[in-house]
This record gives sequence, structure tokens and C-alpha cells, in this order.
Amino acid sequence: MSFHSSLLTFHQLWLGTVIFSVFFIVAVVAMPWRLWLQNNTWQQVTFASSVALLVLWLIHKTIVPGLSFHFLGMVAYTLVVGWPLALIGAALVQFLLTTVGITDVASVGVNSLMVGIPVLITQLMLQWVEARKPKNVFVFIFIVSFIPALLSTLIVLTLALLLMTWAGSQLPFGVSWELLAFAPLVMLPEAFINGMIISGLVVYYPEWVITFNEKRYYHK
Repeated sequence: MSFHSSLLTFHQLWLGTVIFSVFFIVAVVAMPWRLWLQNNTWQQVTFASSVALLVLWLIHKTIVPGLSFHFLGMVAYTLVVGWPLALIGAALVQFLLTTVGITDVASVGVNSLMVGIPVLITQLMLQWVEARKPKNVFVFIFIVSFIPALLSTLIVLTLALLLMTWAGSQLPFGVSWELLAFAPLVMLPEAFINGMIISGLVVYYPEWVITFNEKRYYHK
């Protein structure tokens, strides 16, 4: 989901930009750049998945002027490239979206913060699962990719509605309830997309998923 700055207040845009800037700086510092530069596969997967993310976000539906919906795909993106690169890549893709008029520069911070929510949920779920060191690959597919995608979609839609309510945006009658009613219809497809991508990758190209412990799951 993407906002245009016309739907939000100056304070919301400023606050969103500041908060995301902090997370962005943390991601840049936490990113193991030396390892990334030494790993050609990781680099290639990062560029390829970032292009795929851009294409996914270009396929959008305008709900009301200034508010468009698109599938997130951030859970799979996070698992493939790691949370620091996911935050960095999402921000860069948001800037690219401004060139085609889907968003504007003033709303990049808020939009990046919104798509950063799946990154946070995915990383928390990943850490919770990894602490238990499971050996069943379906645990990774279902709990680390499918469930975070479900939760992320619901939370992002709810926060989008709360942000517009806080901003006093005059939505057409019934649109706010339609957004909440819309949630179950997009939660399952979002979860299916992310789960399907991760399922295919961990089966055929596990080395492409940087967060996947191939040795433990496949008992190598």
C-alpha cells in the first residue's frame, strides 16, 4: 500500500521520514557489506529480487486518489536478502516509484516505514524459530514466511486506515470499512505469494535464501 503526501499531514510525513531514517541508518551499519561484496550469489540475488519487487509494486490498484494498493512481497524479500538489505532495498524501490508517479518524494519515508513492518515481523519470527533450531523445512516455510505475511498485511492495512483517520482525510463513505473488509481477501494471496516463492527457492535454490540454514534443515 502506498500513500501520496496529499493524504497525510506535514507532521505525519516528517515523523515517518525521521523514524524510517533511523531504521535505515541502523540497517546500513548492521549490514555486513564485506561479506556481501565477497558473495557474488548474494549480490546477484539482491539485484534480481529488487527488480522483482519493483515490478510487483508497479502492479497496483488505486483505491482513492492518493492511496494505492499493491502486494508487499516483503517477507520473501527479507528472507532472501536479509533484513538490513530489505530495508535499504525497499527505500530505493520507493524512490523509483516516485519517477512513475505512484508516490512522491515527500511520502517516501512513510511508505518505506509501512513496508518495513513486514521486515520487522519476519525478522522477529525468524529469530524465534532459529532459537529453537528446527530441522523440518516446513517450519521455515510456514512459520517464517506464510504466517508473517498474513500478520503483516493485516497490520499494514490497519495502520493505513489509522494514519488517514489521524490525518483527517475525507474518505468516501464506506471506504474505511471496505479497507478492513478487504483485509481477508488480500491476506491469503499475500501469504500464498510469499510462501510459494520461499517454498520454491528452499527446494531448488536454497543458497539463494540468505536466512535459510541449509545444513540444518537438510541434515548435511
